[in-house]
Amino acid sequence: MVAPATRARVVQAITTAALTGLLGHAGTGKSMALRAAHAEHDGPKLHLDARIVDASRLRDLSHDFTGSGSSSGGGMLLTIDNVEVATPALTVAIADLVGTWSSPSRVAVAGRRLPPPILSAIEDRRGRLVRASELEFTDDELEEVLGGLVTARLRAGELHLLAERFARWPVVLDGVARELRSATITDDDTWNQLVRRYLVAPSAVRSQLEMLVAAAPTRRFQDAVVRLSGLPAFDDALCQQLGVSDGVDELRNLGLPLREVDHGLIALRIGIRDVLQATSPEPTLARSAATRYLEVGRPDAALEVLASPATATNLAAMLAELPLGELG
Repeated sequence: MVAPATRARVVQAITTAALTGLLGHAGTGKSMALRAAHAEHDGPKLHLDARIVDASRLRDLSHDFTGSGSSSGGGMLLTIDNVEVATPALTVAIADLVGTWSSPSRVAVAGRRLPPPILSAIEDRRGRLVRASELEFTDDELEEVLGGLVTARLRAGELHLLAERFARWPVVLDGVARELRSATITDDDTWNQLVRRYLVAPSAVRSQLEMLVAAAPTRRFQDAVVRLSGLPAFDDALCQQLGVSDGVDELRNLGLPLREVDHGLIALRIGIRDVLQATSPEPTLARSAATRYLEVGRPDAALEVLASPATATNLAAMLAELPLGELG
C-alpha cells in the first residue's frame, strides 16, 4: 500500500497536543503522520509498533526513555502505531502509559481501531482525537496533492466530484493524483476521457478494497465482507451471523472504511458500498437484517433489504413474519 501524502494540519495536531490518538481506516495516512511528527521532533523520541513490541518491553522502554528525558530536561515524544492489534496485556500497558504521561512530554498513538482502554485513557486526559473524517483530504489539500497543472485542467466542480467518487480516501486519491499529473501533457480529448473514466468507474477504490479483503484471515471472512456490503447497515450480531466472530471490531482491524450511523449501526462509507457490493442480500440474511432494523427503529433500512431482487419472490412470506406496525 502506497502511503498518502502527509497533511501538515495532522502533524501539527501531534506536535502540539500532549496526547493524540489517530483513528482511521487503512490508507488514511496515520502512519505517515506519526513518522513526520517523529522526524520533526527536536528532542528525545521513540517510535514503537504494536505488532512487534510486548507489554514488558514497552514498560522497560518507556521507563528508560522517561528517565533519559527527565535528566536532560527536554520534552519527549513517544509514538505507537498499529494499536488495533495490541494484545490485551499490551493494550493495558499502553493505556497505563497514556494515563501517567506528563507534560512537556507527548504521546501519540494510531490505529485502525483504538481499543476501549486506550481510547478511554486519552479521553479521560482530554487528549486530541483525530478521526477518519479529519484525516481525509480537504479540497485545498487535494488541490495541493494534484498540483497546479492538474487543477488548472479540471473543469468547475470536477475536483469535488473526484473527491466524493473516491470517498475522500487519501491513499486512493494520492494514487489518482499521480496518474493525472502524468497525463497533463495529453490532448484535451484524451484528458477528458481519462477524467470521465475516473468519475464513472472508480477502479482505484475497487483495487484498494480488494487488497484489504484479500488480507482477511479466511475465505469465509472474505465472503462475509462482500455479503455485508449488500446491507445498508450492520452491527456485531449481523457480522457474527456471517462468521465474523469479533463483529465490527474485526472489520475495523481489517482496515475497511466504515462509518457510524444511528441506533448503534455501522455502514460502509459513502461511495464504498456500491463498489464492493456483488449481490443483494439473500433471503435469510435479509430477514435477519430487517428484523434487526425494526428493533432499533430503522424501518427505511428494513424496507430497503426487503425490496431487494433476491427477496422479491418471498416478500409476502417475509412480511408476514415481521412486526409490520413498525414499518410505519
